[in-house]
This record gives sequence, structure tokens and C-alpha cells, in this order.
Amino acid sequence: MTPITLPAWLTISELAAERPTVPANSKGQTFTFRLAGRSYVATYARATSTGGIRFAEGGVGGILVELLVDIAQPWIPASNDGDVHYQAAVIRLREGSATAVVDWASALQTRHAEAIESIRAEGVFAESWFRTELAGQPHLFAVMVCQTSEAVSPDEPSSELEVDRIHREFKRYWDRGRMVRCDLFS
Repeated sequence: MTPITLPAWLTISELAAERPTVPANSKGQTFTFRLAGRSYVATYARATSTGGIRFAEGGVGGILVELLVDIAQPWIPASNDGDVHYQAAVIRLREGSATAVVDWASALQTRHAEAIESIRAEGVFAESWFRTELAGQPHLFAVMVCQTSEAVSPDEPSSELEVDRIHREFKRYWDRGRMVRCDLFS
């Protein structure tokens, strides 16, 4: 396997137990969630200023995930800073969304500077979007590193940035009834 470097990574594993135990040497933020009667644990980490996170292509065991979009302000406070909060959600995608996912991710990458402007206005330091398959269905796993513990309201059409219009339009491919907010493991 070829080592690759990413600015952010996510691992997801299905759990046998209702309440997971996370190894003491676990790096990053750990979330738990239930989907289709199954329990999962997901660990998210960002690279340090010295470089990306290196691992073998294909993931680090568990369920395969693909980083689609990573938008980050140039400076992100340390995760142990009291002003940094993590939010995560698992979003089931509607059938026939594969092309729309690729187009959306490409548009956000093309408009990266505008996307940074958008998250800054929302009080978000970083936003990472991953594609995965859970319970036989396509899903997105979204993580936000925020200034506040209150959920950022992504549905407010207050922004007139083109990148936000593209994102709002992409949401029609989300199965909103199957969106799950993740709990931060403590």
C-alpha cells in the first residue's frame, strides 16, 4: 500500500457493545452514533502545522471512508482550548446522488477561498466531509470544528456567496429523515 498524506482523517468502526471504550492512546476527537440498529465509533483528527497525517491508502481498518472536502482557516486553535468545539453528523444520501456528490465536492474545492470565507462567517474553524457506506447505503460524515458548542445552522440562506448556494442546492440529495447527529465521546 502506498502511504498518502491528508489534512484530516476519519476512521469508523462498528461496535459490538453499546458504549465503546476508546484506547488511552487514541488521537483526535471520538464520536459515537447509532444507525440502522447498529452502534458505531468514529475518530476524527486534523494534521498539525508540521504536515499531514500519513497512513496506508484504503484507511486504517474498520469501514472505508474517503475525504471529499476539507475547508480550514489558516489557524485553528488546539483541541484542548476551551473555545474549540466539535460537531459531527452522518447524512444518508438519496439514490442517484453519486454524480452530485462529485460535482459538489469539486465545486467546493474550486471555490476553496470562498468556502473559507463562508465558514469564517459561520464561526467555524474547519469543516471536513467524508464519503462512506454504512448499512449498505451511501452516507456523508461531516465534522465541524467550531467556536461555539451551539450547532451552526447550515439551513439559513443568509449568505449570498456562490459556494453557499451550491451547498444549499446539494442538500436536496440528503435524506433529511436519516440524518444522525453524533455524540462526542467523553
